[in-house]
Amino acid sequence: MVADKEFYYFTYHGKLSEADVEGCLARAEYMLHSLTLDRLQDETLAKCVRMAHCALADAQHAQDTAVLAGGKVTSESVGKWSRSIQQDDEQSGSFERRCLRIAAQYIPIRSGLLCRGVSGC
Repeated sequence: MVADKEFYYFTYHGKLSEADVEGCLARAEYMLHSLTLDRLQDETLAKCVRMAHCALADAQHAQDTAVLAGGKVTSESVGKWSRSIQQDDEQSGSFERRCLRIAAQYIPIRSGLLCRGVSGC
């Protein structure tokens, strides 16, 4: 696993419950490998990648919670926590796109980890 629950709680300062954290981290790791096309071997970016992993775990939990509540998370914040849930199917952007934006907050563009071979990378 890219980030373990100790990193999640004590470095990232995440707020997920003990019951949710391991499952969300596991699913977020798959998303992170997908977003980076399995290019996570560079140890110099290890902390950036672990921070992105934790943020994606939070996003995964929010998505799970919203789906169970019958809506979709449309926006979130970390400082002074907030969340917006849209009840209809017209969510702007897919969950993967949202995850890419989250990962990009932590993983430097110059690293090339998030480049998917399209113009602009």
